[in-house]
Amino acid sequence: RSRIAEIGVRLLPLELLEERKLSTHKEVPKRLRTGLPDLGSVLIRLRLHLYENNLPRMLLQDWAIPKPHTIVAGQNGNQPVRLDDPKTVVSAVSVAMTRMKNAMNLDLYRRACRELRETVAQRSVLMALWTYSSMLGRPWHLPVCFVLGVFVFLWQVSQVSAVDRRARPPGFFEEDEEKLSLHERNKERLRKVVDMEIKLVRFARSLTVWASRLEKLRYICSLRDPYISLVCGVVAFALALALGTFLCFLSFVPYGLGPYLVLWMAGMVALLPDPQQETLRRWFFKAKAYKEQMLGPNRLFPALRNLWGRVPDGLEAQHWELFESHVLLPAAAQPEP
Repeated sequence: RSRIAEIGVRLLPLELLEERKLSTHKEVPKRLRTGLPDLGSVLIRLRLHLYENNLPRMLLQDWAIPKPHTIVAGQNGNQPVRLDDPKTVVSAVSVAMTRMKNAMNLDLYRRACRELRETVAQRSVLMALWTYSSMLGRPWHLPVCFVLGVFVFLWQVSQVSAVDRRARPPGFFEEDEEKLSLHERNKERLRKVVDMEIKLVRFARSLTVWASRLEKLRYICSLRDPYISLVCGVVAFALALALGTFLCFLSFVPYGLGPYLVLWMAGMVALLPDPQQETLRRWFFKAKAYKEQMLGPNRLFPALRNLWGRVPDGLEAQHWELFESHVLLPAAAQPEP
């Protein structure tokens, strides 16, 4: 088998390449600030001959998987990191954090879920799949229903993503950068440096918060303070007892359909459009306000929050050990008044 194709290739300056790939530049190179030069184009005629089926070779033959891009720094990510230059290290961390933030952006999936709930046909399909999975389907039917639901969701994600790409097509340079003067560019660079430092501080603060939470959990699990561990055990036992009581009430539903009805209701509420969900939220807050008016505010969650705040983290536990070992003296060693 053979294939013949003609491809027109536009010639571009080498400044547009980053690691041999085209990408959007945050800063316009000096030689290109007057505009992209017209370097012409090349017409390439290609002929491909296939003497055997290439699909088994693609799947079975060993392939050197390309490694992710190396750690880079700079405005455009085209400067190597140097350990003797702290600025490049900070810039590399900022570039990696920005890339991770963009990769973890869930706005596309949220808009896809919102449009799924707003579209009658797709919402009906998902409701039918959920009803069959939670109420009628056998356990071996659940993987197929799950895959069908994922296919419907991914189709909606592809539609939303296509609309975004058509509305904001990528360019060689950021639009705002091309319209700025030299003074404005310097101000923008200074703003980006300050923004990078703020991101690093926020990242360090979030890591510190999560580390403190993990240290508190380790303190509780190690039973270093028997009273705090006892209180946490009582709270865990009370929550388990409340959950067991709730499941016991569900067991009174005929034919053992109580848990399935709860799952079905939760899924149907999640698939409702935004106006209906807003109506349910208003009813919920009205019922909560009426309950607080009749019985008073909720005291359980503030109590648990205060208890969690009193659990020492790593620094506090270390301080207490040092204080107990080197500051508190035995009764026999205390001087007499």
